[in-house]
Amino acid sequence: MAVVDANMRFTLVDIGTPRRNSDSGVFRRSIIGMGLENQFMKVTRACPLDKDRNLILPYVVVGDEAFALTNYMMRPYPRSGILNRRKKIFNYRLSRARRIVELAFGALRGR
Repeated sequence: MAVVDANMRFTLVDIGTPRRNSDSGVFRRSIIGMGLENQFMKVTRACPLDKDRNLILPYVVVGDEAFALTNYMMRPYPRSGILNRRKKIFNYRLSRARRIVELAFGALRGR
């Protein structure tokens, strides 16, 4: 499990699980997952995104549909439901953010 920032830099890494598990199961048992769930991990506080509109947003982790939706985890709307245009756009933009993580792992594998 790893957390990657927008510049494809690994900021948190938890390596290893003794057996095959789902991504969400590995995350839940990892130090990263437990730290976020129990709020003992030092995460940067919410910051202003747009000072003109006074819009303050928290930092979140981006995951796929396998992960549970929490106050620190963003995941796409399920594809099984009927999605309106706004939800489809949200899913597309969230998948673009997840692509950064995939590119970071691809770059790491290439080294």
